[in-house]
This record gives sequence, C-alpha cells and structure tokens, in this order.
Amino acid sequence: MVARFVAAVLATPALVPSSVAALPRHGSTPVEIILEWLDACSLLRQQRQGKLAAQKWANVLARNKMDPATLLEGLRAVGYDTLRRARVRLDIVQMLVIRSFVTSLMPLTAFLYIYCDASPQFRGHELFSASVEVVWGHGEDTSLLRRLLPQVAVRRDMVSSDMKLYTLLWQIWLMAGPGWRSFRWFLSRIVSLTTDFGVERLLVDKKDKVPKFFRVIGRSDSVPAAEWTFPQRCAHRRLAAHLGHHPSTRLLQLAMVPCIPATP
Repeated sequence: MVARFVAAVLATPALVPSSVAALPRHGSTPVEIILEWLDACSLLRQQRQGKLAAQKWANVLARNKMDPATLLEGLRAVGYDTLRRARVRLDIVQMLVIRSFVTSLMPLTAFLYIYCDASPQFRGHELFSASVEVVWGHGEDTSLLRRLLPQVAVRRDMVSSDMKLYTLLWQIWLMAGPGWRSFRWFLSRIVSLTTDFGVERLLVDKKDKVPKFFRVIGRSDSVPAAEWTFPQRCAHRRLAAHLGHHPSTRLLQLAMVPCIPATP
C-alpha cells in the first residue's frame, strides 16, 4: 500500500520534482526525502526483493553525495535463506547493543515508559508487541530514546495474564539481561505501563514473578524476591485503568489520564 501511495504521489503532475521542494515540511526534513524513505521501507519485509531494495536504498543514501550506481558497484545477489539467517544474527547483535546501552544508564537517573498490546493472529495465536521510551538527563540535556522490544508470538494456551507477564518479562530480559541486577534495575525505573482494557491491564498489579521467571527460562541466578513485579505507584495504575478498549475508539478517555510526573 505504501508503494502504491508513493507511486501515486510521484506521478501526480502537481508533485513533479520541480515542485516537491515547495511542499510543507515535516519538521526540517524535505518532503521528497520522506517519500523516498517510505518507498524504500515498503520492501523491508520482502526479503526476496533484495536487488530492488538495494537500488531504492542506494537512491536514499547517495542523495546529493554521489551517483547511486557507485554504491551498487560490486553488488551481488544473496539468497533468500542467507538473508533469513542473517536477520537472526542481526537481531542478536541489536539486543546485545541495547543491553550495553541499558548497563550504561544504570548510574544515571532514567525513566522508562512501557506500551504493550497483543493482537490475535492466524489459528488463535497472538502477536505480543511492546515498546519502551527511555528518558534521561535534566533540563536542556534531557534525551529521549524510543525502541520496539522483540516481538513474541503467543500460543493459544499462553493468553492468561500470568503468561503475558512472562512474555513481557522475556522481551525485557532480551534487552536488559542476562543478569538479574540490570533486569531488576530496568523494572524499577518503569514509570508507566500503558495498555488497553484487555488482559494486559492486569500486568501492572502482579506480585513479583521475577524469581519464577528466571527459573522458567533456565537461569540459575539467585534472584532476591520483591513484593511487586513493577513499581506500585498509584498514578501509574490509574494510567492503565483509564485507557479504553482500543485507543482509536477511546481518544477522549486519554484526556482523562493523569499527567505523568517528571519524577517517580
């Protein structure tokens, strides 16, 4: 759909390259660059279209710097299976980098905002997705980083609140493990857990499941027990409770959510 949209925009006479630069800007990014990125990203999930994707990304990366053909010199076709196996290794490297980043944040004052939901998929399975916003620093030096946690397919027998809690903890452990200290630090810095009114709304009030979770995944760490899995701050529990069944149908309720304090 993205590809058709981009093609339609670029084919519109009013939006020929000579006039594209005059369109409204999105922040400081020219519209034509945004369209090129959308066009290139439309092939992210089509691993069998590697050659076409390479050509599109060459146009993006070489803009105003060099001839795209220069980047394509020596390009060779890579098999689908090679790309599929490489993706697994790339995911592992990304998780290791994020783990290093989380460790570097531990001496600092950081606040984490978690957003999660599950979507029913084929044959009763659910796709459990979660993202995290990391805020650190003070005043003008405040920084924000938003990352999507690794997505997990949940089986039909794992849709209870406890099983979804383990799913979320698994996603966090992949990004903040492998030891319990960095894992506990990550959990302790969570300022809010935003969900809809599905099963996920129960996660915020769960008793501590971290020691049992470590046993489930085969870790031998002796994890000190706590009372709760997530910090129990009443404002954050209200945040989860005030959200409706689906954000697109409950936008007015979002205005009722209490403001999240700058400090926990």
